[in-house]
Amino acid sequence: MHDFILIVYIFIVAIYVSNALPFNEVTSYDLELTLSNNRYLIILFYDDSKIGTLLNEHFTEAVNSLDSNDLAEYSDVVKLSSKDPNIQEIIDAYSITVPTIKVFRRGIMSDYRGPLDSASNIANYIKEDCKPSVIMVDSLDQLKNSFLTTENTVVLGFFNKENINIDDGIDTYSLDAWGQFQASADTLRGHASLYCISDEQIFESFGVDSSIMPVIYLLSDDENGLIQYNGVILEMNLSEWILRNSSPRMNELSFATSKGEIFATQFFSSRKLKFILIIGSRIDNNDVHVANAISTLNEISELFKGDALFSYMLEDEIADVNQYFQIKQQDLPIIVAYNPLKDRQYKSPMLDIQANNIKEILSNFIVSVIEGSAKHTIKSEPIPVKSVSDYVVKAVGSTLSSIISDEETDVLLIINSPKCSSCSKYRPTFEVLAKAFQGEDRIVIAKIDGVLNDLPATWKISDYPTLLWFPAKDKPYKSNIDSVVPHPYWDAGHSLNELFFFVVRHSSFDSQSLKIASMEQLITLTSDIEVLAAKYQEEERWLSRNEGRPYYENELIDYFIGEIVYDGKRWHLALVSAVILVLLTVIIVLLLKLFYANKSNKVKTA
Repeated sequence: MHDFILIVYIFIVAIYVSNALPFNEVTSYDLELTLSNNRYLIILFYDDSKIGTLLNEHFTEAVNSLDSNDLAEYSDVVKLSSKDPNIQEIIDAYSITVPTIKVFRRGIMSDYRGPLDSASNIANYIKEDCKPSVIMVDSLDQLKNSFLTTENTVVLGFFNKENINIDDGIDTYSLDAWGQFQASADTLRGHASLYCISDEQIFESFGVDSSIMPVIYLLSDDENGLIQYNGVILEMNLSEWILRNSSPRMNELSFATSKGEIFATQFFSSRKLKFILIIGSRIDNNDVHVANAISTLNEISELFKGDALFSYMLEDEIADVNQYFQIKQQDLPIIVAYNPLKDRQYKSPMLDIQANNIKEILSNFIVSVIEGSAKHTIKSEPIPVKSVSDYVVKAVGSTLSSIISDEETDVLLIINSPKCSSCSKYRPTFEVLAKAFQGEDRIVIAKIDGVLNDLPATWKISDYPTLLWFPAKDKPYKSNIDSVVPHPYWDAGHSLNELFFFVVRHSSFDSQSLKIASMEQLITLTSDIEVLAAKYQEEERWLSRNEGRPYYENELIDYFIGEIVYDGKRWHLALVSAVILVLLTVIIVLLLKLFYANKSNKVKTA
């Protein structure tokens, strides 16, 4: 009887072992072959550190709990030890920090985004993560159930069965529509659910013509319903389109993780209205009030998910956000909004997240922005102090409307950018042009920085410098400047003569009455351009002389080590050298005097 029980036990163990998943420890030489043989490969890179040893234990236990039925076809789990002498080449090639877990889908690496706290959680994550990214749909009921359970963006791909080749390309993606659809599903895994539909009954339900396959739709939360993709089906194009048109659930804006990076890309790529709750590093982000504010915003976001996207930012993770909205540390916490269709930004007053009515405060701001009753914030540099020597009028975001709307003036507006080389090139010409009209108050030559100041989106400024003409005969403008359609500068060149005669020809005033430079004066002014060009070139060199140098907190050290080394002409170095030489000379002279004085005293004493 005991022998029979033993035989049964051995038989059961044999069955378990036959189904158990062999956990291979590959070498650097085997890795490329292992990658090419598997669509999905999860690799543990470990070392002998305390964290590496613990991670190895958890991961090994997790994989040993799996059997061959838990992994999808063409999937594998392996580990790679840092003791392998050639692993450093792989680490450098993939920029890997050991210990870590990496996922390779068709040879393309991504981060492991699952839990690490226990073997069972790691095992459950692997079971789900190894499944194909494209979800095959067999029935309409299955599709409806998927809509109810997923929180991801839903993308529907309608394919004829003959165009689907599930076993095609283990180590790479095919270039046909099906292969690129799979590639996009892998790229956006965890953020978008891509469904493949090949059932004709479902075709009929969606009104899709089977003769024009493939067809791709994105399920939208707003009134658009289904949005059709009309571009070429390439992974890059399709993924970008999905990100731009999707409505991700509220999440944290952060580039610290790949998941956060994709969400940020998805968030900023969308053309929808956006809201960002910015907490700031000066507040304890573990505070219960912070958690409550985020939870409250998440609750509100569900009510308006068809109208806008929502996110929050705990730290100064994305500096461009604070810079764009011109937010200072003392302004935080705050909620801001951006409407990309109108290129408008909105800012709430500083929030008291400990207030009992925080939900009401957030809701009122969000509703006012969505309904259009909120006043948008104008991005603007400080209003400049006008100098007598300034011939070109400097406009900023807050003064632009009043300058171009003046009914008594023709205005030539020059829109430039700090990093625009052409703007620097033509700056002397624009200055001299303004000088040529200095005696005429009815002609204004103005300039504005198009990066640091808000401009109407209707002007569609994409290049710098851009010159726009606002003649007095078109004024007064009946509404705000957002609806103003300026005349572009349409002459061919940017020489002084071309610009000067453009203004004269198209002026709203009689040219005979204009108090402007004569031809002889214009010729004289032309020579000023070279003088100004040399002056501005020296100014730019002086301003950029310290670019890239290290900075020190102590001003004296910063001056001597920083300025001296990085200054273009090194005059600081010459000055300091001269001072040091003088000091050394004085010290030597004093020492010699002291020496001879002592010697003289000794002689007298003797």
